[in-house]
Amino acid sequence: MNSSVSTISELLDYWIEKRGARIAPTRAEMEPLDFPKLWADIIIYKVHHDPLDYEVTRFGTELATVWGKDYTGCFFDEIFFGSTKDLVRTSFDEAVRSGIATIEVLDARWVDKKYVKYKRLMLPLSEDGKTIDRLFLCVQLTAKD
Repeated sequence: MNSSVSTISELLDYWIEKRGARIAPTRAEMEPLDFPKLWADIIIYKVHHDPLDYEVTRFGTELATVWGKDYTGCFFDEIFFGSTKDLVRTSFDEAVRSGIATIEVLDARWVDKKYVKYKRLMLPLSEDGKTIDRLFLCVQLTAKD
């Protein structure tokens, strides 16, 4: 695939192609040079099992600018709070259990910036082809109406 991946839907198609017949592609197969226009919108979480937890290993520069912080190295409980925490954890846990990619439009008013909605593509990754060990997210914020 060439570096023409520039939308969330194209990134989903790319993931499907890389996945093939497996539950999910590996982290190494998600080559940033294939989607440079989206790289600033990418968050990668390492999945820790037993107990299930999530650690940010990459936090896109565009998102760090909007959130006002680079969350690289932070764990789930250091990032999410209140009702948002429960909703996000449920979606992360489901992605780890199912291995299914999801695209959602979500409310981001809690960011307290000029954005109120965001589109999130969540792509599970697996090194061994069986266990989801990374969540690869593309998060694109949209301006208020």
